[in-house]
Amino acid sequence: MIPYSKQSISKEDVSSVIKVMRSNLLTQGKHLNIFENQIAKFVGSRFSVAVSSASAGLHLSCLALNVSKKDTVWTVPNTFIASASCALHCGAKVDFVDIDENTLNICVKKLEKKLLITPKKKRPSVIIPVHFAGQPNEQEKLFRLSKKYGFKIIEDASHSLG
Repeated sequence: MIPYSKQSISKEDVSSVIKVMRSNLLTQGKHLNIFENQIAKFVGSRFSVAVSSASAGLHLSCLALNVSKKDTVWTVPNTFIASASCALHCGAKVDFVDIDENTLNICVKKLEKKLLITPKKKRPSVIIPVHFAGQPNEQEKLFRLSKKYGFKIIEDASHSLG
């Protein structure tokens, strides 16, 4: 197996996990609140919600945007299945946009070309770009396309936090 990244776990990280494991509340309580607040601060967001997995977070994001069987969601083919299955769990159709060979992220040029040739009724309501191996997407370009073509963006940033 060729790993696409390597985690960095400090002694402080291990101590923090042990502290939570020895507490009465593993999945809620003060430690979770502290974690959510620290993540929100780190990413510059007003809110943060911890979930059991990135897959669960993507699914909840689709639910929050009311993704349903009337929708089509586009993502990339070179990632974990959750980037597509989150939409499938909501009944949506899934299609793929090819990646940029250099970044392994969604290719914005190919996305725009696909949007241009796809009939309006078949265009996506949501696009899920993946920040592959922590490599950021061209978010400003994706945002401009979302405004032009009327789709929402759910970022699969599972590889990039930190």
